[in-house]
Amino acid sequence: MKKNIILVLGIIVVIALLLVWGKKNELVDETIKLAGKPAPEFSLSDRDGKIYTLQSLKGKNVVLFFSEGLICYPACWDEMIALAKDKRFQENNAVAFSVVVDSKEAWQKATSEIADLKQASILFDTDKRVSEKYGMLKVKSSMHNGSTPGHTYVIIDKNGIIRFIYDDIKMGKNGDKILSEIEKIN
Repeated sequence: MKKNIILVLGIIVVIALLLVWGKKNELVDETIKLAGKPAPEFSLSDRDGKIYTLQSLKGKNVVLFFSEGLICYPACWDEMIALAKDKRFQENNAVAFSVVVDSKEAWQKATSEIADLKQASILFDTDKRVSEKYGMLKVKSSMHNGSTPGHTYVIIDKNGIIRFIYDDIKMGKNGDKILSEIEKIN
């Protein structure tokens, strides 16, 4: 009897995992379909209150790194800092921002405790509208399906067209890969 119950529970768990995995693949596929299309407009502020819009960034290649933010230590933190410090983006007429759903207050506290985080170029999406528009809340790399982005890069060209999307489930440093993609569109 116990073996049958364990077997049935095991089958239920496997089916549930397959359904969740299938749904995540479907959602990621929807996100990837944005490539080649005009990027959704956005209006996001940085730590100083400066507003950035897609329109205000026209003429530059734009990298939006959607990340889990402060809860993602060290992978996201390391990548946010690396992207902000990498001068090669400027050399390629590009800007790189990390988009987080954390509050400005949480970042102020974190940067007062961890000085390196002050270097990160953060844009706040606290209401998650931009992350939702870009399909970033349910990508494979998100460990919090539906509540935060994962570790995903979106490259928008000088004319506002999404040229490349990379969802990194390994959560590594990808500056070289992203710059290589920017060089392809220059």
